[in-house]
Amino acid sequence: DVGIRYADDAVGAVLNKLDDLGVLDETAVLVSSDHGEAFGELGVYADHQAADEATCHIPSILRWPGLEPRVHSGLHYHLDVGATVVDLADIAVPAGWWSGESVKDALTAGEESGREALFLSQGAWSCQRGV
Repeated sequence: DVGIRYADDAVGAVLNKLDDLGVLDETAVLVSSDHGEAFGELGVYADHQAADEATCHIPSILRWPGLEPRVHSGLHYHLDVGATVVDLADIAVPAGWWSGESVKDALTAGEESGREALFLSQGAWSCQRGV
């Protein structure tokens, strides 16, 4: 998909510029998406209309000072990204303020973590739920 190539080039340009400026190692970078894209899964092409893994497997990149590069495959909601960033930045959040779950401990220890299952819904043209 040309969109993936374009995004990859853009992220590379940002990281290269930060490196050229000498601030890459002290800069947090978070890149994410709102949804994936179907390329034949369930007979759907170039669309994002179902509550399925192709659509709901959201790519993201988190580059944080002090974290080793790795692939994290745990199941998480977007709410967990916010909770994790706030936790990594050592910002205090009142208990019960949101339902996101930080994965800071797993990321800093190089371990896998995540939820047992995600509950997803999509209602663009038909009501669907997926687990």
